[in-house]
Amino acid sequence: MGQFINENLIKDEVVVYEAKIHWAIWIWPIVVSVFCFFTLFLIPVALIFLGITLMRYKTTELAITNKRIIAKHGVFSKHTIEQSLNKIESVQVHQGILEGVFGKGSVTIVGTGGTHEVVSNIENPFEFRKKFAEMSL
Repeated sequence: MGQFINENLIKDEVVVYEAKIHWAIWIWPIVVSVFCFFTLFLIPVALIFLGITLMRYKTTELAITNKRIIAKHGVFSKHTIEQSLNKIESVQVHQGILEGVFGKGSVTIVGTGGTHEVVSNIENPFEFRKKFAEMSL
């Protein structure tokens, strides 16, 4: 379980499902880095690009608990979502053709009052939506 989620659980709250960031976020950084390594003067650019992707991979957390959905991304500037299950109207999934091939997608959490929060590059987004539906019954 992610550190942020673990530290922000309230009394009697347990994690039911935790989503992971999909490995495919590494494809473009690796392609760019290989190109940069062949042109030696761009090695610092490659390292920065890989570092940013690593931070994004390590700092994005998304979970469903028995009481709410919790999400966080960012290191220096953090963005968090903490929404009670009864205040969520729907969980929408967007998955393009290539995303479907890789089994990843974006999840949009639609809250009462019209709030929309998007978490991108989620592994198995339809499983996340299914777990939400099971918990909200």
